[in-house]
Amino acid sequence: MRTRHFLILGALLAVLAFTAIAQFGRSATDEFLRSRDAQALVQAFSVVQQHHLSTVEPAVLIDGAMRGMLEALDDKYSSYLPPQQAAQEAELQTGQYSGIGATLISTNRDGTGVEILSLFPTGSAFESGMAVGDRFIRVDGQDASKWNASEVARRVRGPESTTVTITVQRPGASQPLEFSLQRRRITLISVSSAMLPGDIGYIQLQTFFTERVIDQFRESLAALRRQGARTLILDLRENSGGLVDQGVKVADEFLNAGDVVWFRSQGVTTRAGSATPGGEWTDRPVVVLVNKNSASASEIVAGALQDYGRATIVGTRTFGKGVAQVQAELVNGGRLILVNKEWLTPQRRAINEAGIEPDVVVADTRGYERLSLEGSNAGPNATIEVRVDGRLVATVRADETGNFSFLAPVGSAVRRVTDATARYDLEGDAQLRRALEIAQAAR
Repeated sequence: MRTRHFLILGALLAVLAFTAIAQFGRSATDEFLRSRDAQALVQAFSVVQQHHLSTVEPAVLIDGAMRGMLEALDDKYSSYLPPQQAAQEAELQTGQYSGIGATLISTNRDGTGVEILSLFPTGSAFESGMAVGDRFIRVDGQDASKWNASEVARRVRGPESTTVTITVQRPGASQPLEFSLQRRRITLISVSSAMLPGDIGYIQLQTFFTERVIDQFRESLAALRRQGARTLILDLRENSGGLVDQGVKVADEFLNAGDVVWFRSQGVTTRAGSATPGGEWTDRPVVVLVNKNSASASEIVAGALQDYGRATIVGTRTFGKGVAQVQAELVNGGRLILVNKEWLTPQRRAINEAGIEPDVVVADTRGYERLSLEGSNAGPNATIEVRVDGRLVATVRADETGNFSFLAPVGSAVRRVTDATARYDLEGDAQLRRALEIAQAAR
């Protein structure tokens, strides 16, 4: 798709034909290419390439065309990933990546102002002394102050054993700090656990995004049983989902038989996942914690266990993402993500836009709701300190006009170190306290 002007029409037709053949067969391809709309698309591409005031890379136009096509669906869950981003997503799904070992968050409303949210103890960022709240200023000498979290992650990640130089501004520090870090192979930790009072096992499941979730989950369950856990609290709060098959496998650990999830597409309902005998925790009580950010695969797990009466669901109503996407790998290395199914609980409940209603409703008191502020007249490029109860939590840099904004989680629930040890605060977490009461009564 990078072919230049003089053969652009024929080359694009060839690419379109190859892509369509791979997915739909030659007859559908021929029909598409005979349509005036398809010819108009190719013509528009050629005209822009040849006559626009500025030179535009073909890949940029294709990227825009892909995004525009999906935007026409008015579907917030369908999207297009360009080749480099698609490759990064594929790498992350394996549960490993090469980088410095830090999770990032954008603090400004426009997605810029990227800082460290948590650190992996095996990463070079943690070992070098980087800290939560460090804000990226430069990466390998390039200004990173206007990048979003995805762009910073893309620049920081790279081949294993290579080096990246990062300059950050630390809250309260008078001068920026510079770190030269070696990229390492990082294993993503999706599951962490701990023992709570009264022989209660506790598991935090942060995401279903990687293929390693079920292995880590089974290891945590087995370890808790060895430590004497008689009841389990499964914390799915803030878990936005991921791979459906990982959700089905997690639910299967608590069930001996029965359907876990159904899919419905164009009026046809089909079985999509069933439980099998031999789960690690089929004979002991379970309490599941959910909140408004529990979505997708988290809702599959909570919905299945609720339908079978296998667990008590505690917290607040879940997000309500009850649709699944198909992912098509494109010939340019990009990835098309398209909603193609609605999923249903074992009792055929549709969750999309509705969510899972807890059996026991308890407000979230952890106090880490996002802190949001906006201001103006601070002076061009001025630095503003953000304090909560006198504690410095972040610094914000105003733009050239003196305007500034800040949006980020604040409070004890923000994880400082990402490892296999679950961190919790019984005193400040009313949902967890209630779940513990239920679990202790069920022993």
